[in-house]
Amino acid sequence: MLFRSIRKLLGEKSYAHAQVHGDAAVYPVEHAVDLTVAINPGPPCKFGPVTITGLKRVKGSVVEDQVTFDEGEPYSATALARTRARLYALRVFGVVDVVPDLSDSASPVVPVTITLTEARARELRAGPLFQIEPGKAILAAHAQWRDDNVIDRLWRMEQETEVGVGTLLPEVSPTELRAEDVQIKPVPVVDVHGRVEIPQLLGPTWSLVNEGQVEVGFETGYRYFTTSFSPSLAYNGIEHFVFSGGYRIQYTDYFDRTINLRDIEDSPLGLDLKDPYLLSLLEQRLLYDGRDSPLSATTGSYWSFALGEAGGPFGGDFQFFRVIGEGRTYRSLPDIGAWDPGLTFAGRLGWGVILPYGKGAEASVPYAERLYLGGANSVRGWGPDRLGPYVCDDGQEGFGVTRDSSTCARKFDLQVPAGGNLSLMGSLEVRKSLLFGVSLALFSDVGQVWDTPEDFDYRELQVSVGAGLRYATLIGPIRADLAWRAYAPPYFDDPNYFVAHPGLAVYLALGEAF
Repeated sequence: MLFRSIRKLLGEKSYAHAQVHGDAAVYPVEHAVDLTVAINPGPPCKFGPVTITGLKRVKGSVVEDQVTFDEGEPYSATALARTRARLYALRVFGVVDVVPDLSDSASPVVPVTITLTEARARELRAGPLFQIEPGKAILAAHAQWRDDNVIDRLWRMEQETEVGVGTLLPEVSPTELRAEDVQIKPVPVVDVHGRVEIPQLLGPTWSLVNEGQVEVGFETGYRYFTTSFSPSLAYNGIEHFVFSGGYRIQYTDYFDRTINLRDIEDSPLGLDLKDPYLLSLLEQRLLYDGRDSPLSATTGSYWSFALGEAGGPFGGDFQFFRVIGEGRTYRSLPDIGAWDPGLTFAGRLGWGVILPYGKGAEASVPYAERLYLGGANSVRGWGPDRLGPYVCDDGQEGFGVTRDSSTCARKFDLQVPAGGNLSLMGSLEVRKSLLFGVSLALFSDVGQVWDTPEDFDYRELQVSVGAGLRYATLIGPIRADLAWRAYAPPYFDDPNYFVAHPGLAVYLALGEAF
């Protein structure tokens, strides 16, 4: 380890031909070791010419733009590593070798050879998709098309389509299920999402991303149609950082409702459920990714900060400001001698707040843009979007609103998650590597959603605990999690808020929860 550190230090100081020799004298009686290190740094070196080989479809000028050093600059091993990382980030090369020529130890000039193997730029995947979660099940055909080098200019195109049927499921345990509550009514679901990325638009560190989506889906109490278009500009000129800014325009229409959403416009939740509506939203995001792996991190950190401004001079039916932040950290136990403990500790903290502004009906937040928690990547003891305020219909007396409502008299009443304007969540997870790519995870999640920031009460934070198994694959771990709600605070006025949701949740997913 000492010698590796010395070589790294010398490499950063442009000593490409440095030679390090060491010797050790051991004294068992004194329990001591004397180390002798001899360093011959050689001459300071500079980068020589760069040779690029292996290109077929990709243009040489594209590769040259990713080289982080110029001929004549002081030699740096760090510059070589950055060039290698930037070439891999283009996603069109399967193998990238950036090799300095150190054969002439007397020469202060170090030529560099970049050897590339182009990966398959186009890919089509298709197959069945079955998704089941608390309260919902979907069976669909799924197809995904990807081209990482459109018209040989490194434009990236992705198109993903899902077509199938879905149905709502009773959110109660089998022992409590009644025959009249089992009403399997399949409905069609469609989700078409497209993305085109144009890199190097204003230089090698800028890219333009255009996304569009058309979706026909369903939730408890209603179905919906939505379509959106989102252009954005991203800058990644600072290592580990990405800044993006864009605009989203979205049209949404609710239909086939089993509840009348208009009936709760004047409810204590303050929902202004315009149907249909148009959303006009500016969005900015700053992201830092210092993880060792985006698929299964063991060290490093990740955080993001996103802003949104709806309405005002940009039009639309709603006016609000939104701020969402999240931070993650990962730490692994170091080796103990020759033994690798294989333990990783992961932590996450996230929050969000939405503030309507202006006057009248526009000073509100559309139903789908409110904050939600619960699900496979959130507070796992709850079903997707099920943690937080809700509205309910008992089929007889009308609607109840928020957690302190007494109108939800039975656990079988129709309950529709309503989201909120303030959310807070956190997670702790311990991951232990086992054998053959299998690992075990123990976790605890905590969180809550409040209708407004003024409603915040730390005592309402909900805790869930659980365990899961992961199996490592090339595209990320396959994850199976089992989570329990830890407790139900006794001070809630409506006990049905808890009994109406299963206390146990099971999730199958691809990738870590965070």
